[in-house]
Order: sequence, then structure tokens, then C-alpha cells
Amino acid sequence: MDKSYIAGIFESCGYITFKKDVRTKNSVYPVVIIKTSNVQILEELKKLYGGSIRKSKNTCKIILSHRKALNFLKDIYDFLNFKKETVNLIVEFYEVRFTRKYEAQRKKDIVRKFIEIEGWNEKNYKVGNSSIKKWLEEDL
Repeated sequence: MDKSYIAGIFESCGYITFKKDVRTKNSVYPVVIIKTSNVQILEELKKLYGGSIRKSKNTCKIILSHRKALNFLKDIYDFLNFKKETVNLIVEFYEVRFTRKYEAQRKKDIVRKFIEIEGWNEKNYKVGNSSIKKWLEEDL
């Protein structure tokens, strides 16, 4: 499967979000989700990048998280048109490390910038223990 084709699928049918690990205080990670009705495309992507496929009535989706998401985004980066700025933030999220003292604040700053670029509203935030909004509001 051609990387430019994969990038086109991602830009038209995919998105990036963040999830919070409920087991830890400051652990958040990016998740790439691509939804389509074509299962064969998702199976090809799974062979290339891993992840898991979830099926529903009319559509199915592939979910890539952590390093799988990073590797996928780095692989298609040169072929992206609209989502390059967002992908840059994900790469920065993983590849630039600070001392442990400043790491949580750095991650929060990146997530805030991501939310600003993507134009999230209240509906995009998950509630409860895995809430990104709650995590952003916590003091360090």
C-alpha cells in the first residue's frame, strides 16, 4: 500500500485524539483512529502498523496508540497536507524529553496546543477518571 494513499485515507477518514491512562496521574498518550466501511484497507494497515480493528454496524475502525501511532504518523508525514501541524505535536510529544520534574507540564502544554489547533469543544472531552479536561486542570 502506497504511503501517499495511506496519508490520503488518514486525512479524509482519520483523526488523532488523546487518552489518559487511569492507572497513573500524568500518563496520557495519543491515539490515531481511522474509520471506514472498507475492512480490507484497515486489515492492510494492521499488517503494516499493528493496532486493533473494531467493527460496528456500518463502519469499522483501526486504533493505533503509543509507539504504533507515532510510527504510523512519521511514516506518512511527508505526504500529509492538512494535518502536518498536529502530527508535529505528536512527534514532539514522544521525542523531546525533559527532566522528570518538567515532563508532566510539557505534556500538558502540548495537549493544550493540540486542542487549540484541532478546535475541540466540550463534546470532545471524555469525563470521569480518564478525562483529559480534568487532567489538564490538575495542579502539578
